[in-house]
Amino acid sequence: MNLITGRFGTVDYAVGNVQAAFEKVLEFTKDRIVAGKPIRVHSICAGMLSDIAIGIETARPYFMNVAYMYDHPETYGPSTSDFIL
Repeated sequence: MNLITGRFGTVDYAVGNVQAAFEKVLEFTKDRIVAGKPIRVHSICAGMLSDIAIGIETARPYFMNVAYMYDHPETYGPSTSDFIL
């Protein structure tokens, strides 16, 4: 049980840290000029930035959905099990 609640406590920090790091990267890539244009408009960099943005935008609602399921065990079942390997 402690492991489950600990994961809930850390995942929101992780998503927030990634969001802050992403904002710093966007700021850096806007100011960094390569070949006469900002580095973030180059296709390889733009692709990497979009992958990061997709990861952030999918992690946040996934966490919220799992937290909702944890708060409603009558619908989704208990958060623990008696299964032992």
